[in-house]
Amino acid sequence: MEEGFGFAGQVTGMIHDIPTVSELFKRMIGEAEEIRRKRGNPSSFSF
Repeated sequence: MEEGFGFAGQVTGMIHDIPTVSELFKRMIGEAEEIRRKRGNPSSFSF
């Protein structure tokens, strides 16, 4: 960056892992499925 400024380090303490793209998508889909089950919509995604 040649000009201006950028914020950095504000959330670094909240990062506990760096998943692969595949792991990230599996995690997000799993969390979405869990929310749907809790709300009474048992439909699920699969890859």
